[in-house]
Amino acid sequence: MPDGNGNSNNNKSKKKVLGIVVLVLVLSAVGGVIFYINYRKYHVQTDDAFIDGDIYNVTPLIPGKTAEVLVEDNQAIKKDQVLAKLDTTDLEANLHTAMQNLDVVRNQVAGQYASIIVVGAQMKQLEAQMELINTEKDRLTSLLGKGAVSQDEFDKNEAQWKAINAQLAAAKKQKKQIRTAIGPKDEGGRVAAIRLAEANIAQIRLQLDHAIIRAPVDGYITRKNVTVGQVVAAGQPLMAIVPLANLYITANYKETELTLVRPGQPVEFEVDSYPGATFHGKVGSIQAGTGSVFSLLPPQNATGNYIKVVQRIPIKIEIIGADMNKYPLRVGMSVVPTILVKGS
Repeated sequence: MPDGNGNSNNNKSKKKVLGIVVLVLVLSAVGGVIFYINYRKYHVQTDDAFIDGDIYNVTPLIPGKTAEVLVEDNQAIKKDQVLAKLDTTDLEANLHTAMQNLDVVRNQVAGQYASIIVVGAQMKQLEAQMELINTEKDRLTSLLGKGAVSQDEFDKNEAQWKAINAQLAAAKKQKKQIRTAIGPKDEGGRVAAIRLAEANIAQIRLQLDHAIIRAPVDGYITRKNVTVGQVVAAGQPLMAIVPLANLYITANYKETELTLVRPGQPVEFEVDSYPGATFHGKVGSIQAGTGSVFSLLPPQNATGNYIKVVQRIPIKIEIIGADMNKYPLRVGMSVVPTILVKGS
């Protein structure tokens, strides 16, 4: 049996080991707390974040009845690809009428120019007659003073002069009216009536072009809300396009977490759909106000009892080098971004 001194030594050894273990545990706990504090200081994280992107609403520029719908929901499309077509029967009839009207207007303008030529010839003839009558009038005036001609003969000459002068004035007025009706010419020599008829044709052709609805960007079709035969209004949303090539993250951080956050800082983030995968990005920009300020009904802190609430500020995080084939990212996916602010 061990003596009392042996038991005492064993107890002391156990206490010593226990003390060392407790000390190690305390030091580990303190180190863990310090590490956690430093990590939280230089690694700003939130779970209030999601994949975001620009969504393009496809709307017709003119009203009409849908003749064709050439895409389906979730279909990949390219820029300028035809998505739908509106019925153009009425527009084509209007174009035919407008082109006929242009021919009529051109003929009318040609006739007006011909009238100007005729009136100009009449004016020259009247001016020549007026010159002869003026000469005769001078001669009769001289003879009347000598009593060589009668007053009746002189008065007859005077009446002819007044009649021709009135005809000449009427011809000048008619020529002016025709020129006013034709209107001024543009740099290409076209008159106002022809320009107006041509503009009408150009407008109808533009509407025909707008009847073909094309994709503004590459992307994927979503929210398709149009069928063949449906009558649509100008500006009515028919579908939306989501381009997945320019996705980004909208992360809503607490205002107290943004002390050291600056644009350009690196970001690591995880996507709930792909556990274990780490993605990279950088801080693109910080919104100029909190999310509540830009809400539909912003808070009115000057009324009622005020309770201070920590606000969140949206941050745009640009995605860098994501493998979209291996890890397809979609708008609305939940992510957990961590901003690395050490060294700021």
